[in-house]
Amino acid sequence: MYGFIKMKKYIAHTFILLLPLLLNLKCNIPTELKFYAKAEKGILDLRTWNTKKIQTVNLDGEWLFSPEFLDYKSVLNNPSIIKVPSKWNNHNHHGKVQSGQGIGTYTLKVLLPQDSKNLIFQFNDTSTAFKFYINGVLVKENGRIGKSRTEMVPSYKHPSLILENSFGDEIELCIQISNFYHPTGGLRKSINLSDIQYFNESKKNENAIGWLVFGATFMMGLYHLIIYLMRKSDKSALMFSIFCLDVSFRTFFTGSVFLYEVLPDEYWVYIHKLDLLTFVISLPFFVYFLQSIFPDEVHKIPLKIITIAGVIFALIVLLTYSNFYMKVIAIYQLLMVVGIIYCIYILIRALIHKREGSIIFFNGSIFLFIIAINDILNQMLLIRTGYYANWGLLIFLFSQTIMLSRRFSMAYFRLEELQKSLDLKVKERTIELENAKVLAENANKLKDKFISLVSHDLKSPIASVIGILSILKSEINEMSNDEKLLFIQRAEMSSRNSLNLIGTLLDINRLQSGEFELELVPYSAFSEVEKVINKLWSQIQEKKIKIENTIDKDLVIEADKNLLNEVFINLLTNSVKFSNKEGRISIESTKLIDGVEFSIQDYGMGIEPSLLPNIFEKEIRTTTLGTFGEPGTGLGLPLVHDIITSFHGMIQINSTKGSGTKITFTIPSKNL
Repeated sequence: MYGFIKMKKYIAHTFILLLPLLLNLKCNIPTELKFYAKAEKGILDLRTWNTKKIQTVNLDGEWLFSPEFLDYKSVLNNPSIIKVPSKWNNHNHHGKVQSGQGIGTYTLKVLLPQDSKNLIFQFNDTSTAFKFYINGVLVKENGRIGKSRTEMVPSYKHPSLILENSFGDEIELCIQISNFYHPTGGLRKSINLSDIQYFNESKKNENAIGWLVFGATFMMGLYHLIIYLMRKSDKSALMFSIFCLDVSFRTFFTGSVFLYEVLPDEYWVYIHKLDLLTFVISLPFFVYFLQSIFPDEVHKIPLKIITIAGVIFALIVLLTYSNFYMKVIAIYQLLMVVGIIYCIYILIRALIHKREGSIIFFNGSIFLFIIAINDILNQMLLIRTGYYANWGLLIFLFSQTIMLSRRFSMAYFRLEELQKSLDLKVKERTIELENAKVLAENANKLKDKFISLVSHDLKSPIASVIGILSILKSEINEMSNDEKLLFIQRAEMSSRNSLNLIGTLLDINRLQSGEFELELVPYSAFSEVEKVINKLWSQIQEKKIKIENTIDKDLVIEADKNLLNEVFINLLTNSVKFSNKEGRISIESTKLIDGVEFSIQDYGMGIEPSLLPNIFEKEIRTTTLGTFGEPGTGLGLPLVHDIITSFHGMIQINSTKGSGTKITFTIPSKNL
């Protein structure tokens, strides 16, 4: 709710900022709209026009039209009424429908006020070449008209013509138009008749604004390009630079249509393609600029769609004729409107999330978006409010420059603050490292304590004692005294082994803490493994497992007897635990050049693949239940790993779920 209230405040502030511009546009609506004379059936009566109070009028209304190249009087023989300004597409001339491409003649009789002086005609957008006659005299030719595409030369110039007094107070206008380069034809925009002084002032202002926008946008683009080259990590400066340079170049095609005016009409095709390309690429670069400023608000899919659409339409402009790509460009204009709506959505999200610079960006962008939509609708002949692109661009780019400058200033400010607080950060970091060291030492002590506590983990020997006592209890009446004595001896042996195991685990704890030295003695591998098998006798008998000890009976190595026996106890306990009933376990040895390799393999349930990567980690418990539901601590294999490591040996495990496990470890000849 708070974000929504803040957003409403931002929109209200934006409206307040926009209000002066809207009022300014309203106050600057061409004064000809206050003069309501309209042409009717080919005659425009301006005899009541006061040129001193109203400096300009539009020659709008009902003109006479013929779809041929004719003179004024010939048109009168068989005319049809057509409205100006408008496109002639689909105009019905006595049953003949006019297409967008073709030829035609417009005529209008204008009744001027008495003693009218210092008047000038101003042509705007006509598609795309014309001849202008006054009282049958050719006074202006724009491009070259023709009856086919090859005969004519298009032109987008906006020529002006002084109305000489010799023509009198009643003039007959005849305009022959040829269009084979644009999907819409005819007098698409108004023809103005203005006071010369007013016209010159208007032109001067228009040119001044155009050059002001060009200079400002070009210098902004160049400035931010230099900033990017000096600091390439900031992509926003590059995107803004490209957008500014595109906007600055586009000013040559709008307003005063500078390039169309100064270059020969023979280059119209190339100029027009450049005109459309600057329009097409503006949206993708603006969205990329948005992404560089607010990366979390711009989604990848819309960005790709806008980019692909821009590339496709740019290729269409480059590779096709104007009469085709101008039809298609209407689709892109609609996409531009959708893109503007998406950009507004991005900015609203940035406002809600309180992104840095979002308020300035939002306010400046609203100016640009409103004026962009206004100019698009004007281009599509849906409205006739005029073009204000230069004002919108100037205000927008100025706001973005403020935003980027503020970001750079904040970056420098933060850098200074970081430099000032560097010593403090170093001290804080030093304290943090010392604290971390204390924590690590305490953690190591806790680990050692944990291993000491694990010494009570004597489940295997105790399980053996319980198994012996269980058999003794259930079959005591059927047993002889010798058998009873044998079971009691085995229970005693298992209990003693438990005491030995406690000592062994304590030794392992001291080994890890660096307080233990290996006691190397001759180690007869076969006989020692047999002793381990006897210790596990009850578990083995319970599952009726067959143990195959194929270790070389003559194999003797130098090793710590207690620790190596602990390795075999843990590995064989696991093998028995995970073997199926009446399963098989094989124990093998292989002499190596620098030591001995032992392997213990069972053919039981195997180990889950997900457990294998952490099987030797003490911190990650990987225990599972055995085939008879036997529980475990998950500490056996980590302890084995530590012992083998203390011998400077290697251990590896290979297991297939459902097929069994094979553990192989090496004991070097010199393990110290």
